[in-house]
Amino acid sequence: MSYNTLANVVRLFPLAVLLTPEPTFAQMTPLEDLRTNSAHVFYQTTGEDFRESTPPVPFAHWEDQTVGIAEVYQACEDPPPDSCLVGSCTGTAYQNSEFFPAGIQFSGATGAHWGIPPVGIYLVRSISGFKFKIDNTLDYDLFVIVDPGDSPVLDGTWAGEVSLEVFNSAGDATELHGFTIGQQQVTGRLGPGTYKLEGFSMKSGNWESFQGAFYFAQWTVHEPQAPHIAVQPSDRATACGGSVVLSAGTALSPANYTFQWRRNFVPLTDGPNVTGATTSTLTLTNVCSAADYDVVVTGPNPAGGGPIAEPSRLAHLTIVAPTGVETEPTSPATVIRAPAPNPFRVSTTVEYDVHQPMRLVAAVYNASGARVRSLVDQTISSSGSITWDGRLHSGARAPVGIYFLRLELDGLRQTRKVVLLE
Repeated sequence: MSYNTLANVVRLFPLAVLLTPEPTFAQMTPLEDLRTNSAHVFYQTTGEDFRESTPPVPFAHWEDQTVGIAEVYQACEDPPPDSCLVGSCTGTAYQNSEFFPAGIQFSGATGAHWGIPPVGIYLVRSISGFKFKIDNTLDYDLFVIVDPGDSPVLDGTWAGEVSLEVFNSAGDATELHGFTIGQQQVTGRLGPGTYKLEGFSMKSGNWESFQGAFYFAQWTVHEPQAPHIAVQPSDRATACGGSVVLSAGTALSPANYTFQWRRNFVPLTDGPNVTGATTSTLTLTNVCSAADYDVVVTGPNPAGGGPIAEPSRLAHLTIVAPTGVETEPTSPATVIRAPAPNPFRVSTTVEYDVHQPMRLVAAVYNASGARVRSLVDQTISSSGSITWDGRLHSGARAPVGIYFLRLELDGLRQTRKVVLLE
């Protein structure tokens, strides 16, 4: 499928089709506009061009096409003219996007090609991303199309995605949905919190002609019928070794619902220091670690059909000194920072915070989900960092593209997306 064809597909989904009635209560509050288009192209050793679009007016409608062209000329054998074009490399990034109080819609695509040999190299990126906050429980509908373009044909991987992420109190994100190929529609319910909806098409390479991924998303939110949680769990604080009780008040009797408490999005089970993991009230004893807790309440659907799972807000547990002054956690911290630099050419590093011995497992996965490099599996006892040098198990340099660094610390699992450049 050519770039022009995909651009036409983008235009088949105009923003006007997104119906967003005026909200009667607080819905989505915009926090950060993360949209960008760029095309970095390079031909031989004498032609280079980097084009990045001017940032859009935050959260407003934005339709942008960014084209980078690197050309090489040499003297003609029979002038005039004085010089002749002997090669070129072109990269294109396109998107059409907008944020509404009750919805988001975006679409985009990338493409690249080079002319007369020797080859050209390109990095094209179309990223549509919005970070937002919701203050009330909301139902959502998400319709997604991702066409991987030429990626599977060329290297068996994909280079486009639409994802929905939720953020904890430390600013770390956990993916709730990730779409990499095909057409899908999902519905669900979100608790109050901070989220990001993002789509991207991205590729670095030197193929003669390449069509990157096409992505499209239409997202709407609306006030739910009969929400399950009437009283959200509250933030708590305790000194190390203390006890904490977290609870959620439900609209109907608790007998109408099932409950599953989570710590840093990992489901809890009853044990020596945990009681009530599957009830409306969670009791924690001998607590010495700061963390985020929420409860997923599953109950009847007033419209009929299957039950609805409703996550609560994230309740942050803080460890304080006896005087009431906040202190650093005295047991496994849950902070895993974003990789930097990203994208990268030589290496990328992830820093983490640790305050007592624990097991750290870190590995690199490709875009198909296969593990391509194990970085560490050992017990650590202090804060530190993990570095990936862009190489595979064999020691060979990994192909350019998208990879995922997965770190596990004391039950906390974070997966971070990184881009390896040429």
